[in-house]
Amino acid sequence: MGLQLDNLPTELHTLIVSFACSSPPNFGEKSVSRVLAFVSRYWSSVALPYKYHSLRIAGPRALKSVLAHLENISEQQRRVRHLWIADRCHDSIPGEIYIEVDEAHLHADSTKAIVERLLALLAPSLYSLELHLKCSLYSTSLFASVWALYFPQLVSLQVDGFYPFPSALLTSILAPMQGPNFLRLEHLVLDGVSDPHGLLELGALDYIFPCLKTLEVRGLRCALGFAKEVVAAVTRHANSSDMIVTGAPGSLRLPRVLKSLVLSIAPVSALRVTKRGQIIRADMLTVLASVTSQAEYREVVRIPEVRVIGFQKDIKVT
Repeated sequence: MGLQLDNLPTELHTLIVSFACSSPPNFGEKSVSRVLAFVSRYWSSVALPYKYHSLRIAGPRALKSVLAHLENISEQQRRVRHLWIADRCHDSIPGEIYIEVDEAHLHADSTKAIVERLLALLAPSLYSLELHLKCSLYSTSLFASVWALYFPQLVSLQVDGFYPFPSALLTSILAPMQGPNFLRLEHLVLDGVSDPHGLLELGALDYIFPCLKTLEVRGLRCALGFAKEVVAAVTRHANSSDMIVTGAPGSLRLPRVLKSLVLSIAPVSALRVTKRGQIIRADMLTVLASVTSQAEYREVVRIPEVRVIGFQKDIKVT
């Protein structure tokens, strides 16, 4: 007779549920803990500690409601591991409260304060975090406060909005004895700045994200300055990969343990490009083509893999 699930001890049931909740559900899917809550009282009690393992919150009203609820339960009951936040509601998120897009602007101050309180509350337990903050009234300052928070467990981070570059100086001022705020972060996605020129220099990524393995920069448009910066950083990394010193902000270089750099170019259909912009964009594509051509030397000089997504010959300069 085969082993039945119901015959297993509660400890194994808990481990199974924990493993099933280890990754966030896809859009349109309910979390495992919420599904088990409707199976029986027993399975509901087993899944209860993982009820808030993965949260998707969109819109000021939903953010306010979730914050009020989480502040009134114990830290053990929260146990949020995966958090997805948007300051506007999206049709792709079922079950959310749909409101007007302008509400994020109408309640900018309160929305910013709510997101800051929510992140400060959940930062110690988070493994992955996605922030889609499109309101220009507060997104830059809010992302700056994110760089200043301490995330001891965070492995994956995605920011979408008008983000400032991560600052090693801000980290050292706010917590001089603590060290980097993102000590375990391995995957970072940045989206929302069309030309993040200075990211690899002023951001001091090597100090702030000492374990960063994958860096993806999305939404590049006429980013000629950033493209040249990437080429210079890759070249320097190749020439001095064994002599890079961590913790010295202000120098142009890639994170020391970086394995993959992904650059995503915005399609022309999403832009209103002038003739001058077309020329700059074409120059950007030419520069990026030169850095991707170094892939054959990657194993020899130990440079990260550089991938360019959306690399199309879609610009005609006349």
